[in-house]
Amino acid sequence: MEARVIVNGESIVNWQSYDIRLSLGLVADEFSLSLGPPTRRLWDLCRLDAEVQIMLGNSPLIRGYIDDRGRVARRGEQTISIVGRSKMGRLIDESCPLMRLDGLDLETFCRKVCDPWFTTITLDGTRNRDLIRGRRSAKARARAPIFARRNETSLKVEPGETRQAVLQRFLRRAKLTAWESADGRELIVGQPNVQQDPQYRFTLPASPTSEFANRANVIGVDYRESVGERFSQIIVVGAGSGDGANYGRSVTRYRATADDDGFLRSKVLIVPHSDLRNQADAQERAEAERDERRSSRLQVSIETMGHSQRLVENAEAALFAPETIAEYYDEALDINERLIVAAVQLSGGRGTNGLTTLTLAPTDTIFIA
Repeated sequence: MEARVIVNGESIVNWQSYDIRLSLGLVADEFSLSLGPPTRRLWDLCRLDAEVQIMLGNSPLIRGYIDDRGRVARRGEQTISIVGRSKMGRLIDESCPLMRLDGLDLETFCRKVCDPWFTTITLDGTRNRDLIRGRRSAKARARAPIFARRNETSLKVEPGETRQAVLQRFLRRAKLTAWESADGRELIVGQPNVQQDPQYRFTLPASPTSEFANRANVIGVDYRESVGERFSQIIVVGAGSGDGANYGRSVTRYRATADDDGFLRSKVLIVPHSDLRNQADAQERAEAERDERRSSRLQVSIETMGHSQRLVENAEAALFAPETIAEYYDEALDINERLIVAAVQLSGGRGTNGLTTLTLAPTDTIFIA
């Protein structure tokens, strides 16, 4: 499947190689391209901040802007290199307009913060998954995600605060995250939908003579468990300014705990806060601290040839996409995991099948903005 590169609406036919990273979360997707041979027209077309769209076949992968460009001559090869980020990069870099954001529903809040870069806010990533996987590919069944639309009673934008930081303040408290659609049209807000059947299957046989050898479809695996940044118990302590029942000076004290599993002995972290609103706020912060640290408990990186996998025979292969489910089987360790695709990195050159590296996480991972 050939890549298509479009710069400022014009197709670039003489691209040489690409590297693209797509991720879940409030981070910018990234791309780098090698184009050539160099010409003055190509150099002028690839101006800094020019819009770039990259597709594989008819499937959009990323839409963004050029951050850096260069002219490279090395070992007889001459190219133009461009590096950039998706539209999410604007939310990361740009200061948010000063305004108050009081009592808004989820979609309205995100739309006000993200305008003009994202004016469509959606709570379901189905359209985006279908965009990347391909219109004709066989797609795993999925049930619609369900979560509460939380309101924020009072939030004021501070001078110089980035759009991303404002979103983070709101979404972290609601235990939500956000990511963008591959065509750059929508901001998707919520938690990844894990109520899906597996879209991909990866098998690591114990040996070349194993009964599973004919199913081998990985060229590299890094399966890593960790408790290094985690704690068996997190305790949040602190004071608040009082309320209708506890008024006066800031003497109302709160304490909340959140436990984590996977430890053979106690490991405790105490986190102080001076601005706790009530006991529920203390509990939310303890759980948020645990959930953010817990995301490191298992990370699986899989390298595989090509950028797609066929789910059923005689069907079009589906491109690898974030927010899908993958099954991973390790015969030697007898590990059989159902995991969510948290990130996809695709790299390749003209005339090659390409290489994909997938980052997988447990399906009960809470993605925090």
